[in-house]
Amino acid sequence: MTSPSSETNADLVRLEHAIDLQVSKILSSLLERGEALDRVLEIIERKIDNGYYIGDDELADLIGLTRSESIYTKTRQQLFRNYSGLLRLFKSGYPDPEIEKTLCTKLYKIATDDADPWRRYIAEALGEDGTELALPTLEAILFEHAPSVQVKQMIAQAVESATVFSAEALLTKLEAGSRKNFIESVAKAISAIKGRGTAFEENVSESRRQTLSEPGERKKLEAAQSPTNSQLGTPLSRIHDIEVKLHQHIKLRLQTRWGTKDDNWWVKGVPLTIRKECAQRREDDPERNQPYTYTYLIDLKSILEKNWTLFELDFMRVRGTVASKKDFLDCLGRLNEVRNRHSHPVRAPKPNTEAFHADFAIAQQVGVIMDQFCSP
Repeated sequence: MTSPSSETNADLVRLEHAIDLQVSKILSSLLERGEALDRVLEIIERKIDNGYYIGDDELADLIGLTRSESIYTKTRQQLFRNYSGLLRLFKSGYPDPEIEKTLCTKLYKIATDDADPWRRYIAEALGEDGTELALPTLEAILFEHAPSVQVKQMIAQAVESATVFSAEALLTKLEAGSRKNFIESVAKAISAIKGRGTAFEENVSESRRQTLSEPGERKKLEAAQSPTNSQLGTPLSRIHDIEVKLHQHIKLRLQTRWGTKDDNWWVKGVPLTIRKECAQRREDDPERNQPYTYTYLIDLKSILEKNWTLFELDFMRVRGTVASKKDFLDCLGRLNEVRNRHSHPVRAPKPNTEAFHADFAIAQQVGVIMDQFCSP
């Protein structure tokens, strides 16, 4: 067995002592090298047991690479609430059929949201690695989005047929529009899954059966179904992290552009209406902190929109996830809606309800985008 490199040994020591966001960053570096994974698993599992939060993408990559049943069981609830981590886990081929089922459920829920880029990513992933389990959901989405009776009849005939249907023939019937790319990915996914036939399905099913037949594995997976939020936090705690990071990043960009002399960055970078509202909030606060500290999340959205040219390079880092400036700002709008719901305990969704999990998923998704947007 090849000994780990000196760089890997150094990262293992750093990982052992890392806290907060450092853990995920160091883990990502270790996974890229793929060395000493047994030691990595040992450290990460101990940190999970001690309540550390590990990033969804890094967790999914670790589980996909090592097939660690123990870590998967402990973090399954976390991964199932985030699109990015769940997709990575699905693409790794981890043998739990609930992964594909959950992706299908999520896809159906967001199928009509033209501002959500994840629907196309999920459809494309199902096209690449999906099984016949995904066909009912994909066909239902395609049928519901069909613009005419003629196209609906074509889809119905294709669904009833055991043969592969032509995605190209269907797409020629669809009008160009904001949903065409998504519909195209759904149609191609159906075609790809049917084209693979039953051999692919049988191979995947056999892999899953072997895993579930191992001693104790089925019990572990069943036990993992019980929700636990102790390591996940709440939508509001995640939004708090996002808001602090975005708040600091915007201030840095404005000060770099306008300078700090005579509060130029504040006067030239922040709309007058927001400055007035912050001044009033400051008057109402006995501590009377700096005016910028009184901005709300929705204010940050307006500041970004006013100064967009200052943030275009930051936006390039998230173009793979968010298609346009409008989609990016819409993400902040949705996040603000979640923030408002959870800022009022009487109206906030109860923990372990579908509404709570949906809001947590939004916070996680936007958090991933903002982490990339605000990175140095």
